[in-house]
Order: sequence, then structure tokens, then C-alpha cells
Amino acid sequence: MANCFSRRCSLEELVHLDGSDDSQYIQGVVFMVWPPRKNVYRIYLEVIEESTPYRFQVEIPYQDGMVFRPQDCISLGLKGVRVDQRKESNARHSLPIALSFPDGVILKYLSGKHAGKLVDTWDANTDVWYNLPSIPVVSVVEVASTSEPLVTNPPQAARNQHAALGPVPSFIPASHIALSPQFTKGTRRTSWSKPHKKRRLNEPDSVNAMTPPFPQTSTLADDSGREHDYHTNKIKPDGATKRPDVTTKQNIFTTLSDLRKGPLLINVVAIVAYANPERRTKTKEWSKSFALVDQSIADSSRPSVTVNCFQEKIPEWLPQVNQGDVVVLQKLKVIEFNGALSLIGYADKLCWAVYDPLTCSIRSPDNNPAPGKHGVNDLMGGRFSPYLELPRDGIELEHCQQIAGWWKARLESDEPPPFQPRRRHLLISEASPDLAPGGFFDCTVLQKFHNGQATTVYVTDYTVNPFIYPIKAAWCPTELCGYVLQCEMWDDARTIAEMMKPGEYWYLNNVRAKWNRYQHMEGTMQYAEKVQRLAADELEAQPRMRDFLARKRGLVSVSTTAYPPSETLLQDVGETTGLFSFIVELLYKNTDLHDDPFICVTDYTYNHLLPAIAPMVDCDHSLEHRVIKVRLDDAQVGFLSDIKPGSGLIIHNIAIKRSDGAGTIQGYLSGADRLIHVLDMSGHHFQTLSRNKENWLSGIVPSGPKTVSLTKPSTPSTIPLCEALSLPAPAVFTVFARIVDFFPFDIMDASVLRCLRCHPSTPPTTNQCPRCGDLLDPYGQRFYRLFVQLQDEGGDELFVSLSGQECTLLQGLDPADFLHDQAAFDRFLARVDPILGNLRDVHQSWSRNENKTIQTPLMTFTCENWSTGDGDEKGYSLLGYSPA
Repeated sequence: MANCFSRRCSLEELVHLDGSDDSQYIQGVVFMVWPPRKNVYRIYLEVIEESTPYRFQVEIPYQDGMVFRPQDCISLGLKGVRVDQRKESNARHSLPIALSFPDGVILKYLSGKHAGKLVDTWDANTDVWYNLPSIPVVSVVEVASTSEPLVTNPPQAARNQHAALGPVPSFIPASHIALSPQFTKGTRRTSWSKPHKKRRLNEPDSVNAMTPPFPQTSTLADDSGREHDYHTNKIKPDGATKRPDVTTKQNIFTTLSDLRKGPLLINVVAIVAYANPERRTKTKEWSKSFALVDQSIADSSRPSVTVNCFQEKIPEWLPQVNQGDVVVLQKLKVIEFNGALSLIGYADKLCWAVYDPLTCSIRSPDNNPAPGKHGVNDLMGGRFSPYLELPRDGIELEHCQQIAGWWKARLESDEPPPFQPRRRHLLISEASPDLAPGGFFDCTVLQKFHNGQATTVYVTDYTVNPFIYPIKAAWCPTELCGYVLQCEMWDDARTIAEMMKPGEYWYLNNVRAKWNRYQHMEGTMQYAEKVQRLAADELEAQPRMRDFLARKRGLVSVSTTAYPPSETLLQDVGETTGLFSFIVELLYKNTDLHDDPFICVTDYTYNHLLPAIAPMVDCDHSLEHRVIKVRLDDAQVGFLSDIKPGSGLIIHNIAIKRSDGAGTIQGYLSGADRLIHVLDMSGHHFQTLSRNKENWLSGIVPSGPKTVSLTKPSTPSTIPLCEALSLPAPAVFTVFARIVDFFPFDIMDASVLRCLRCHPSTPPTTNQCPRCGDLLDPYGQRFYRLFVQLQDEGGDELFVSLSGQECTLLQGLDPADFLHDQAAFDRFLARVDPILGNLRDVHQSWSRNENKTIQTPLMTFTCENWSTGDGDEKGYSLLGYSPA
């Protein structure tokens, strides 16, 4: 039985545990408990590692009399445990795992009502409730000089006896530790100072005599005698002797190349590539950022790793580092920001020391007048100090000397330093949040166009960056919409922004490029150092200003056609809502602000999701399912004052939404930016709109379904299907029929991936060719595979393909992976739904073994046949269709 609690398991090992090792256990505090259900107790267990709590779910088989209460401290044997991975949670300190014990469980109560009891559900023939053997419940943990314990050490004899009993649990919360009666009278009392009635236990008195002191919050007890790499996805294998990690008795230092995002805290030793001065954040905290480099990333694509440290009140407690120093950092958290890993040092956890390569010694921190230690609400109730005290003959100092020597040799060699520590003067076209250091750059003299808000300015240096969202505000000239950078001004920079006027030239220092939530690049400034306005009579004296003015003069010839809008047709809008830009003709406008202002526009393409009746539109030809109603807010109404019906427009950012209860779509246009622009009559966009209108007038573009008589006789231009089947190949013919079925059964499978080498179709669940095994790159290509079954009034049927290049139904619509591209699938449905009627719903009913009446329109279909080369066999494909 004692073997089940012989070796404490770390959280790193627990993540990958399979339950085969009966000797391991974990120890923690019951954080939350639910009533037993279906003979299973569900609790949340809190385990402490490196002074950081981690909470996860545990399911324990229930037995009569078993009770768990919050704050009960237990040791849980891991015999037969099953570890399941769970979804990441936003809950604080949550660890995404769940433990269960399907066959049985062994656990010990270390505190609470059942303190000293053991439960074993593996052996049903024995009484599972009995007293613990005479062994201590916690082990002695060495207390370093950076922490002041509140309880004196137990007698030496007790410690020796405790050490002789072998590995035992190493942590118990302070609220669960009973003071030993052997402590002296002057011992400081803990927070539970009220006397309690003594509870008689069956354990020998020697158990209480060996109660240990409070464990240190900044160290780990080495219960297993093995080294662990404290990352959630990696465990150091046994016998690994060449790992670059630095291992001490109480800490493990991780190389920068081994950083992994996770909840656990890590330690590093590295060179300071560059350091920024201390600054105040928006929350009035003190912060300091610097970059680290070591041998593991010197030749990699990642030049350095950024560290951000914080202190609430004492800036002297921030790491006092300079470029070229070797810094030792403990208790850092690895996070991911803008796709790159960085390190965070929190005020109540970070500990540091600085090795000076010039003096070859640890530099004493300048903490005057800051205190060396400070009382904080840590788990042990002790006093915290950020200053590490490294032993003179320790392995940390040895590694500092080693990495300092490597850095010196690197700087003296011909190899360039593996980082870019300084800001560079960049054009807007060259800036990026991904550039070192941290996206900061100095930008060429900028011209301000608008100050819409107190902290926002729009600037340009007349260069284009593809990651900038084009500005469409009324104040911005159309030819400059892609040249303007939005810049947010904070703190001291905000004061400078209030002084700026449109048309002035300014030099902005230390602008930071960042991604906004729409993944467009923006600028931000916080400090106003070296920001200056340039006088007009001194522009030519500035070397960068000459290039700036040359770019400005060269931009006069730029037209709006350099930035064409995204051409989306109404027929390509599916059931997925979103923002779209359209090239349309204005049919009607209602600009009365008291009467729900709106406009009606069309691009003359058909979409079954548009209303069947064109609102407020008087036209000789049918515009059913071709007109969209766009509701406007007050700001957009002002842009329509000089625009008359019949004008061609480019409208940006129309929000397409489903109408309540109507099953149709309509648009919404809002915001202060100019989103409505009149089309250039000579531009190719106006020509595209005119061509769509001509096709609609001539009837070339197919219409949607109409209500027709099912007994409409054939016209001379059509033939029955029985005659079409007897026509020799090749031939083109027209039939009057309706579609009664389609293949494949699931319309989403109409786009297939084929290997151009072997030509077999690939299953939708894989990207590997089933014949040659290639990953279909570059041999993979998508094709349409869609067949419909035509049926005429005589009952004759014919399968035709819609996959030919001559088929007008799918022309201009490239096949895509419908399983992962919902927008492409919606555009595809907008094309085929008018001829399929309710067949998609019919297929769904068939899959549920239900019947549903087929309702599809009678239409005129133009088809062609060809010889397949297999005797008299012929193939048939659809060329086009028109409404009956």
C-alpha cells in the first residue's frame, strides 16, 4: 500500500501518464466539489508547483461514507488513472486535463474531517477506512534566503527521522498545518490564533512532532530525484546528458529555442541584446522591456526573444540590465503575441540577477531607497524579494561565464549580431509589426490630413503599404486612399496631436506598427521625444524631405483605377452574411431622414435570396430577384444629395443581412466614411455594369423560376427527350423539361480534387492520391462533378453533366473546397438553386427515410451530346437554360 505513495508526480509527467506506474501520486487541495452522481464524485483539485496553482477536474468512484469538502488536502494515488485532454479554458489557473479512475482509486486525507484516513476502492474485500501508518504527511523543503518563514524549524531529530522515511508529499497549504507542541513559547502564531478544542486522533504523537516548516514559495522540492523540463508539451527523457538546459538543485533554466506557450513558469539565462528604459503603462504600472539572445537561437530565423517585466510601485525592482549583460531570470511566463513567443515577468513572481561580463561577477542591484524585501500576499504569507542570491561556486555563475564568453567571441568574429536592436528610419511602405524591434520605427516626415478624434491622426509619406486598409472618408482625396496610415496618439503624443493641423509636415519618432483586429496595419505613438514640425522654407535642406516632395509631385497622375474595389456580383451573395462591395446602378432613393432612408440598386444579376418584387422600381422588364434594398444611416444620406437615379455607383462595405421572417436579404450602410462613389463613365467597371444590363435586356442571363403551366406544349424549337436520345453525335438540341434529381447526393461533394498524374478522384477527407500516394501538390486540381436528371412531359429522362467548360451556369465560378470555404459554397448555391428547386430538401428527407414532393420549375435546356468512344455510347452536357 505504501508503494502507491512512494514518488510524487509532477504536472509535466501527469499530462502524459498512462496509469501503468502504481508508485506515483499527486497532492493537492479540493478547490470545488459536486454532489456524487452515478456513483462518481467530481471535484476540482488544486495542485501547487513553483508557488503557482493549477486546477483540473478529477472523477473519483463513490463509496458510502466518502465525503469531500473544499480545502481538504488529499494525496491521490495514480494507479489505474486515465488522463484525458480537455479544451483550453479561460478560467484562471485552469489546466486542460481531466483525471478519472474507472477501476478504483487510492487516496489519503491529509486534513479536514477525515484527516489521517485512507480510502482504497481497489480491494472490495477489505475495510477501506483505517488509520494511516506512522509516517509524516509532508516533507522538509529547504528554505532559501529570499524568503522569511513564519514558523521555526522543527527539532533536528524530527527532521532526521523524517528524511529517513523516504520520499513523501512535499506541499500542504498553510491552513492545513497544525503547529507542533514542541515549538517554543516565543514562536510567532499564524492567522488562526483562536484556540481550538483538541481533536483526538489514533496516530502516534510522533506524527505531530514532525510537522515541517512552511515550504519556500520560490523553489521546488526534488521528490523524484529526476530533472524535468517545465513545459506542458515536453518532458526531459531519462539519461539525457547533452541537453542545453542548465539544471541546479532547485531550478531548471530553459534555452530560448525550447520556449513553449503554456501555464507553467520557466527560468532563463541569456544575453541582453538591447534594453529599453523603464516606463509607465496606461494602468500606471512600471514596466521594462528588453530582448534576450543565447546560443540556441543565434542562427535561427528568430533573432531574439522579448521580455516585458512589471512592477506596481517599486521601479528599482525591475531588472537593472544593460546591453551585453547576462541576466538570470526566474518565474517567467511564456505567451504568444502577434504570432511570436515572448516572456512576461509579473510583479509578485519575477526574481532576477545580473552578471557583469566586465567584472566577471554578479552586479549588486541599486535598490536605494527601495526595500530589499516586501510583504506580499503570497501563498506562504512570507516576504518577497526580486533579488536572486546566486552562490559563488554555483552552476548558474558558471553558465553566465560561459554565455558571456560566447557572446564576446561572437561580437569579435565577422558574423553579424543575431538581432537588430535599434529602430530604423522606414517609409510607411517598409513598416511592419513583424520587424524588430517590436515593430518600432522612425518614419519620414508626415503630412496630416484629418484629426477626427482627439487621439487619431491620419498621415502619409506618399508610399503604399499593402497591409493598410484604404481610407474612404470624405476628407481624403480618392487618389490617396491607399497611402494614408491611421495613427493612434497616446499620453504625451496625444498632446502633440492636438497641435497638428492638416497640411503641416511633421517628423514622427518611435512610431510602432501594429495589427488591428481586422489584420490591417495601424500606427501608434505614446511618447513625444524628437517629434518636431518642419518649416516650409527648410524642406529642401532635409535630405529625406527631397524624396518626400518628389513622391508627392509624382502622385498627381495617380487615378482611382489603381485601387479597384472587390467586384462582387449580387448573384454571388449566398446565405453567409458579411461586408460586400458592389458595382451597381441606382434605381430609387429615399433620403427623407424621418422615413427610414434607403436606396434600391441592381447589377442585373439574379439571386433567389433577393425579393421577388422590386420595391419602388418601375421598369418595363422584370427585375424580380435582381434588386437589393439598402438601408442608410444619416451620414450616408448626405453623400446621395447630388446623385440621381440611373447613375452607376461603387458602394463599399454593404452589410448583408437576412430580413426578419421574409427569408430574403437586404443591405445596411453606415459610418462616417464616404462609401458611395459615382462610377467613371469611361472606366471598365461601368462597362461591366453596362454589359450585365444588356445581357439582362436581351434575355441571355438566365432568370429564376416562374409559375408556369405543367401542360405547356413543346414549341418548334424544342424536341422531346426520346428524339434527343436518338440524335447522332455530336449534336446540339433544346428540350422542355424539369430537373427531378441530381448527383452527387450531397451537393457539397460537387467539387472534387483530382490528381493530374493518375486522374482518380480523391476522397473529400484526404489530400492524398489513393493511387500514387502523392500529396496532390502540385498535381492536385479541383473540378466540378455535377449531374442533373432531366424529365420531360412524356416521362422520358436524361442525365446531363453541368461540369463542361461551355456550361454558362458555372462560368466564372472556380471550384473550391466547399467543406472549408463556406463563402465559395454559398456562391455556388446561388447559381444552381434556381434550377434545383427544392431538391436539396428532398435529398435530406430521403436520408431520413421520409418522402417529400419534388417541386422544380419547367425550363428550356440547351444540351449537346458527344461520342464517348465506347461503341454507340454518348455523353450529354448542359450548355445553358432559360425560363419557360
